[in-house]
Amino acid sequence: MFFDTSHNSPQAVFKNIYTAFLETATKMWAYARCLPKANKPSMAVVQDTLKSLVDVAYLLLTSRSRKMRYPGYVCVVGKRQVAWLVMSAFREVLGRKQAGYGAVVDWIRSELLKLEMEGVHLDGKSDGKKTKMERRSGGNELAVLRRVVNEAGRGKYRGGT
Repeated sequence: MFFDTSHNSPQAVFKNIYTAFLETATKMWAYARCLPKANKPSMAVVQDTLKSLVDVAYLLLTSRSRKMRYPGYVCVVGKRQVAWLVMSAFREVLGRKQAGYGAVVDWIRSELLKLEMEGVHLDGKSDGKKTKMERRSGGNELAVLRRVVNEAGRGKYRGGT
C-alpha cells in the first residue's frame, strides 16, 4: 500500500521509499558502529551492499509476484529513481555520522552525480517525452525527488502515507 502508485501520489511513494531507506541506513550505521574496528565492513563491501540493495528493492517493488498477490497493485517507480533514493538516504545518514565513512560518502556522491548526469529522466528515457511518472507527479522527476528528500530532511514527512 505504501508503494502503490494507484493509491498514493508519486511524491508519497518517493517519500515512503526514501524514509524506509533512511531507517535502513541508520540501522546499518548503528550495527557497524558496534563492531570492532577490525570487523567493520570495508568500502567495497558497503558499495556492493548498496548496489545489491538497489537491485533487490526495485525487484521487490515491481515484482510480478507482488502484483499477483495484491491485484490492482501498481508501482511505476523506475530503477534509477530507486537508486537515487537509496543513495540519497545513505548519503544523509553516513554523511552526518562520518565515523570512517568519508570514502563511502564520496562514492555515493559520485553515484548520485552519475544518475543526475544521465539526464532528468531518471528511468533512462531521453527522448524528450514526459514519462508516466512525470505526468503523474506534475513535473521534472529529479526536481520532485529532490523536493521529497529535502522535505523529509526537514521533518515535513513523518512516515506513512
